[in-house]
Amino acid sequence: MLDKFGVEPSEIGKKKAAVEDFDAPTERMTSIIPLLYQSGYITIKDYDEELDLYTLDIPNKEVRIGLMKSLLPYYVASKAPETNTMVAYLSRDIRNGDIDAALRRLQMFLSTIPQCDNTKYEGH
Repeated sequence: MLDKFGVEPSEIGKKKAAVEDFDAPTERMTSIIPLLYQSGYITIKDYDEELDLYTLDIPNKEVRIGLMKSLLPYYVASKAPETNTMVAYLSRDIRNGDIDAALRRLQMFLSTIPQCDNTKYEGH
């Protein structure tokens, strides 16, 4: 669904929006915002009365982690169980202060991401 609307995981959250932009039926969606809002992945964080705009963001760390974990298999060439295992080991390395091991593991992980040339910029 993110691909359909041209949204990268890093672009989810911290969005300004009018109520029509996120409180809309999913069958009339022109962006991913209504689906993310209605599913609870983003919530209202602030309201600007003067501009009549809402600030939408991921509600908390647990939701952010869950969302990113669910999206991870779609952006990595490995299988989901292997990815989840790698994330657990990476987390342990960081908690134990073994930054060298964490960086090696991260490098192995990043090498599984396919190289593609469909950027949203001119590349210079």
